Amino acid sequence: MTNHPIPLAEVILRIQSEGGSGNFLVIEDEATGYYIQIAASNGSPQLHAEAISNEHLDVTRWLSPDQHATLERLGWTSPTKDCPNHFIDCQIHDADGREWLAGLIMKTFSAAYGVGAEAVLQMQINLEGEQA
Repeated sequence: MTNHPIPLAEVILRIQSEGGSGNFLVIEDEATGYYIQIAASNGSPQLHAEAISNEHLDVTRWLSPDQHATLERLGWTSPTKDCPNHFIDCQIHDADGREWLAGLIMKTFSAAYGVGAEAVLQMQINLEGEQA
């Protein structure tokens, strides 16, 4: 589902082990505008992941009640006043944790957003002011 040769778990490692305190990664299906973003800091196991909600979508792309329910079943917290997207705050300490998060992201795109296996997801990594 991605055109990048680098596995998603390895990119998650980069935002945890390079750059500074303002690192983030955005994974997007450009055809739908659906995205998931992850914020991290170099040297910290704490990650904040957000999955797009209707607040940031054109009305023609709004998520259905079933899609919202799928996000909740996958473990995403519903949007709040402080975070307008679905979100997960987690601690990732090792490769197994990164594989878990990468799997959750891919499952979110397929099960909640209906993005097929043939889709090409774009990844943009930002490391403390750099763009790669």
